[in-house]
Amino acid sequence: MAAAPSALLFDLDGTLLDTGPDLANALNTVLIEAGRAPLPYAQVRPFVSHGSIGLLELGFGLTPEMLEFAARRERLLEVYRNALACETILFE
Repeated sequence: MAAAPSALLFDLDGTLLDTGPDLANALNTVLIEAGRAPLPYAQVRPFVSHGSIGLLELGFGLTPEMLEFAARRERLLEVYRNALACETILFE
C-alpha cells in the first residue's frame, strides 16, 4: 500500500508550472473554431496569468459583461481541460 501524501500543492497562478503553452493552444483552438486567425505565442504569453478573462479579451475583445463571453469562456475551458498538461512543464 502506498503511503498517503504528506502535502498537496496547488499552482493557481503559474508559480510552479508553466501552463502558458497549453492555455495559448486552447485560445487558438477556440479562435480557429470561430473562423479567426490564431495568435502567436509571444502575443498570448503576457495574458496567460489573467486567466480566461484576459485570454478572451485578447482573442475576441470580450469582457465578462458581454453576452457572448460566457459561451466562449465555457468553450475555452473545455478545450483547455481536454488538453491539460500537453506542453505544461515545471519551472526551473
